[in-house]
Amino acid sequence: MSLLENPASFTTLPRAFYLDDPALFEGEMERVWYRQWLYLAHESEIPKPGDYVIRRLLGESVIIVRTASGEVAAMLNVCRHRGARIVDEPCGRLKRFVCPYHQWTYDLDGGLKAAPSMPNSEVVDYEALGMIRLPVETWQGFVFGCLGASTPEPLAGEIATLAPFLADYRPARMRRIEHRTYTCRANWKVMLENYLECYHCAGSHPEFCITADPRVRGTEEFNQQAHDEHPYWGMDVPLRKGTSSASLSGDYVCRTRLGDAAESALHRARSFGTWSASSVIYFYADYAMVHQLAPLSPTVSEFHLTWFVNESAADGEFDVNEVAHVWDMTTRQDVELIERTQDGLGSRRYTPGPLSAKHEPYIRSSLNIYLAMMAGDPRAAELLR
Repeated sequence: MSLLENPASFTTLPRAFYLDDPALFEGEMERVWYRQWLYLAHESEIPKPGDYVIRRLLGESVIIVRTASGEVAAMLNVCRHRGARIVDEPCGRLKRFVCPYHQWTYDLDGGLKAAPSMPNSEVVDYEALGMIRLPVETWQGFVFGCLGASTPEPLAGEIATLAPFLADYRPARMRRIEHRTYTCRANWKVMLENYLECYHCAGSHPEFCITADPRVRGTEEFNQQAHDEHPYWGMDVPLRKGTSSASLSGDYVCRTRLGDAAESALHRARSFGTWSASSVIYFYADYAMVHQLAPLSPTVSEFHLTWFVNESAADGEFDVNEVAHVWDMTTRQDVELIERTQDGLGSRRYTPGPLSAKHEPYIRSSLNIYLAMMAGDPRAAELLR
């Protein structure tokens, strides 16, 4: 099924796709969210063997660790004995992972090394009961993982093809300075649709529009890219004339710039993202940000925002709240708009209205990707009848 009704307009999905439907949500988790790369951490957070961080994402607790050999690994924070959570502290350094319940012990690679009163090969097979490892890929310091059992197609090549300009910012030489989570009482697809269009920006995001010009997102070039039904995208958008970064003043908010970006890279917003906005990396001349959308239930989702600066930038060269201000305010405004939309979707009389092919084109291509991913799901098929 295609959402395209005519060349001038189209609609969103039928209303039922956005309501509290556990069966549909389970299919989405399996067919959409557990089959794609998700941003987990930055390598600067785990510089030495034994260093780890915990990420909670899509209902899972994930350990990202630097192994004894110096590699980056990710595994579920779940003991293979009775399922207990192994690690509580959000970050730290350990020599091994020990489950506090029955003291099953795992090495930094997740391999089971000891199970009290259960000798290897006599009672259990240690090799078969290591912690559940996740597929991992790193790109320029950014660590991505997949929660499913299979490994998606390589991500680094997609970034190099769609957003080659990002390497100029030296992403591997950044450090994290802030992370914020925003809870939104709405279906994740309502959040996605809001994120994919700037039709609402001029009237709803005054801070964002200090430097971003919504008219750019209505150009022919932008619309042409929006019709490409591809799971990844890269974007290079100029900021308003006279501004240098996404900030309340329009000026730089960190004195040390990222990388060796040429003059042509300044005064621009550059990004790479996955289809569902599960992981979008933004680069400005002086800071970077990762924006993530993550569902928790059919009608509760989260935005995760993480900010970075050059690794050599001293703390006195920036104010965290100033760096975060524009995207923090924009996200808070979006949460209000999205929850307002979710509330309206509860009306039994509501039917989807026409969307603008000029200002909302990414919604059409993205929902067609969604329908392709959900092909074969019995509940989705039932809702489309």
